[in-house]
Amino acid sequence: MKILDIFLGTKKTFKHSVLGVLTSERIKGNNQTKKYSWFGAVNLNNYQKETFIVAEGNNNTPSKKHLEYISEIVTNWNTKYLKQIDQEIKKQKINQKPKFENWETNFYLGQITPLDDDKPHFELTLEPINKNETDFIGIEIDTNKINKLEIYN
Repeated sequence: MKILDIFLGTKKTFKHSVLGVLTSERIKGNNQTKKYSWFGAVNLNNYQKETFIVAEGNNNTPSKKHLEYISEIVTNWNTKYLKQIDQEIKKQKINQKPKFENWETNFYLGQITPLDDDKPHFELTLEPINKNETDFIGIEIDTNKINKLEIYN
């Protein structure tokens, strides 16, 4: 055991059938009521860039609810969420702005982050594939539906 592990705790891994391997922040002790963040990445639509995933949990595993909710988003990304996002982008006329005309081609799902410990409430971030671009789209999903969609630049 390394000296850093003794003082700061160790990272644990958890393997999930849909999300792959998630790694915890450093965990010290055996308090199962303390909350810890777990991190992982998946590749959607064969993009070159991976989607970063955050789930909350305890010292043993990520939350089962978070794993279910995130898996639902990942599994249904093409068939459900891309369509909802496209409708909302058209509704808000975001696709009429030059940077977002080809959002489906120029952006990828960069991150899935929980906004609530117990509910299917997440923020999704559509990030530009071109690393020189800085504008991105933030999407709030609540109970599997888009609650809010905003451009950040």
